[in-house]
Amino acid sequence: VMTAAVLAASLALFSGCSAKPSFEERDYLCMDTVFSLKISRSGSTEEYDPASVADGCERLSDEIDCALSATKTDSDTSDFNKDVSAIIDADPYFIDAAKISLDLSAATDGAFDPTLGALTSLWKGGGPVPSDEAITEALTHTGTDKIEISDDSIRKSDTSLMLDFGAVGKGFAAQKLIEYIANAGADYGIVSAGRTVGGFGEKPDKKPFRIGIADPGDSDGIVGYVSITGGFVSVAGDYETYFVEDGVKYHHIMDPETGRPAESGLSSVAVLSQNGSAADALSTALFVMGK
Repeated sequence: VMTAAVLAASLALFSGCSAKPSFEERDYLCMDTVFSLKISRSGSTEEYDPASVADGCERLSDEIDCALSATKTDSDTSDFNKDVSAIIDADPYFIDAAKISLDLSAATDGAFDPTLGALTSLWKGGGPVPSDEAITEALTHTGTDKIEISDDSIRKSDTSLMLDFGAVGKGFAAQKLIEYIANAGADYGIVSAGRTVGGFGEKPDKKPFRIGIADPGDSDGIVGYVSITGGFVSVAGDYETYFVEDGVKYHHIMDPETGRPAESGLSSVAVLSQNGSAADALSTALFVMGK
């Protein structure tokens, strides 16, 4: 069984520093998870304020959440998931995430599918297990071939089709935040967004960032570390979100073919990519596809 699950970034950020850097560390809630930031610049100037950059990250996270959330009633995703055929003049983040998601779905032959909203809504809430009839009906309202994107507009041929960015949204957000921090003038930084961790830049000690890989069978265990000089590490695992009914464990990673939790023989998959959305979506797709 392949194991791997990220988070718990045990990052020795400052060992070997000769000068104290200007540094900001912050945690905040967004997208139903904890976002963690570490932003630094050696020899900082008055024009550079890591705390202000962190403030900007919080605002940016909220903007992305307001575009991609399926639970916020005023988001573009919620609007699209209603009984409509199109959204015109959509939020740029919504269009960007939708385009990326369709590309990643095509690249994985549908193992990652952002159109499973009608299905995933059946499985949320900790049970009960949906009926075979409900699953079959929900699957008729999925399929990336039913979506068309043109400039800032998105259309669907099935008004009951629903988007779910749960397997790509946090990776998408992590990349946008890393880009924002880098453009703000930081020397290096780390963003942890749920099951995705992203890093860029060079630490003063020249050492890579170390990302802890959790043991799927032991919530307190670490099986090893991934060392990165930049990029994103994302994890999908059957131990993260699940419920038990009649002694059977049902996790949250859906197989688009069966409409049920994937039975691939894997417990967890970690992916390293230079693209945050790809790392997030591919960890799910590879979990579904199996070893």
